[in-house]
Amino acid sequence: MPITVKKIPFGDFEALQHIVQDNRSDIVQLGRGRMTGTMTHLALGPLALSTGSFSHAVRARGVLGPTQMMLAMLTESRGPAVNRGGIIGVGDLEVSAPGEERFIRFADQTSFLVAVAEPDALTAHLASQPGALDRLSRFRVAVLSDSGFAQTSVNKLRQLIDKLSEVGPILPDDAAAFFQSNLLDLLTAPIRDAVSYHGARVLAPDRLVREVDQYLVEAGSRPVSVMELLAVFRVSRRSLHRAFHDVLGIAPVTFNRNRRLGHVHSALKAGGPHTLISLVAAEHGFLQHGKFTQEYKRLFGELPSDTLRKALHRSHFVQIGLTLWGMPLLKRFSAVAALIDQVI
Repeated sequence: MPITVKKIPFGDFEALQHIVQDNRSDIVQLGRGRMTGTMTHLALGPLALSTGSFSHAVRARGVLGPTQMMLAMLTESRGPAVNRGGIIGVGDLEVSAPGEERFIRFADQTSFLVAVAEPDALTAHLASQPGALDRLSRFRVAVLSDSGFAQTSVNKLRQLIDKLSEVGPILPDDAAAFFQSNLLDLLTAPIRDAVSYHGARVLAPDRLVREVDQYLVEAGSRPVSVMELLAVFRVSRRSLHRAFHDVLGIAPVTFNRNRRLGHVHSALKAGGPHTLISLVAAEHGFLQHGKFTQEYKRLFGELPSDTLRKALHRSHFVQIGLTLWGMPLLKRFSAVAALIDQVI
């Protein structure tokens, strides 16, 4: 599942006709002055993302494709947007069903995020939480307000999309699938949090933790999202959290992160002169380099660069040893003496 990225700077309102990827909108500029902005389109398998900003108020209308569901939000704006579902503030989630017409007014200095997905992809993602899935199926056009989501998740979404715009095309398929799940997890949070959960499976905490742990072991170095665990084991987020705290004393997200950090540590220990720490980190589910470095040092007591430097140092001396071993005895003594002189 390769990630494709297309970045578009623009200087007129016509570019906003493609504000929703793979759909055409009719745009009328309402604010006065030259329109400027940027737009980025990302494709991650069944998920298409459009994000960007523009300078002046517009009216946009258009009809979604017959098989596409849209999740959209404002990430910044000088004022709310207005659509058929109501007033949309920063961090609110706008949900539109396939085939629905969008009619919306955006304010000046708007930044936005629009995700378009096949309903089957959202159904699979929310399969572990039937209440959320039932609620999603009833939406035609709706706006979900969640101040907690606005405060805690908008920045995470923007940072994640910015990083994917940089490194997405070179990520392996496993990492791309992991980040697609993370994006859907953040986008659907207001839907999941608004409903009660009725689980289909009850396991003793120790058995649940052991089964999850075994699943992660079998996944190897592939990054696994918490939403994948909820879907596979058919448990609620709260049940999984409580089980890990009872058995291991830490949250499942912390355990999973430590596991991925361990895989990064092993990869760096085996690294060579062409190893890129940022790429190794991204392949294991870490895109925010500063945060990754802090978590890595907190867990292992050293920076990722320290681990790689020691690996390169060991590799250098192993290579010297192999070279010396292949020399005749007298030449070996002479080479060792010369090496000692260099070190001294």
